[in-house]
Amino acid sequence: MKQVLRALTIAMIILWLSLGILVVTIVHSASKMGIDIDDPVMDVHDKSLVIQFPFAIKNHGYYKVVDVNLTTVLYEPNGDEVIRGQTMIPLVPEGKEEKAVHNMSFHMEDLISKSEKYMFEDLNLTLVTFVSISFEHMVSFHAKYNTTFNWGAPLYNLSIGKIMFHDVNETSCELSFPLSFENHSPYLAVSGIVKIEIYNGNDEKIGESVELIDAQSNSVYYKHLSILVDSTKVTPSGTIQLSFQTSMFDFGPLVFEYETV
Repeated sequence: MKQVLRALTIAMIILWLSLGILVVTIVHSASKMGIDIDDPVMDVHDKSLVIQFPFAIKNHGYYKVVDVNLTTVLYEPNGDEVIRGQTMIPLVPEGKEEKAVHNMSFHMEDLISKSEKYMFEDLNLTLVTFVSISFEHMVSFHAKYNTTFNWGAPLYNLSIGKIMFHDVNETSCELSFPLSFENHSPYLAVSGIVKIEIYNGNDEKIGESVELIDAQSNSVYYKHLSILVDSTKVTPSGTIQLSFQTSMFDFGPLVFEYETV
């Protein structure tokens, strides 16, 4: 009986020593792990904005790293989720390094459908990054950190200036006004056309025009526009409707009221 107890005692000591060595080596391996995430790179493709995060997992420890999960979530200031992306690396052998590119992408018109504020307001969004790794499916580690993602509005401070009417002949007149906005986006160019439609107070279209626009990133757009309208149908008030068609988004109509007196 004493021999059995002695054998059990020895076995327990060996077990606890083994567990202790395992814990120490795993902790040491974790300290030898390196996770490098580069600054995001923006790319525009087919009316979608793609945010790319090149990253590398460096495993200088004693164990295989498995089930690496990198998840990023972009949140509005009120906490609503905008988009998320996830990248998995199934295996990083001991002593090796694995590189990958983590992507988040969204279609501009999907973003606009969530809220038109993305067109007109600069926003401080929160980018939350989650990383989880596992050593040999035995022990897992998790990390989370937040960064600020600055969104610049492509049509910031969009406005039309003073509206003027000038007679051309007995049946036509010219409606003119300045159109301006600031493209605060560091990623998007506002390049394409803007369609201008003029309606009288009876909701009749009395004139229209199409203008080319080109506002590169971080630039100001200003142009004085003139549209020929049917003066026989002009009423004391009406509306100007603007519709944008660009390489990145279709947006509108935006309605502005006007008065002739």
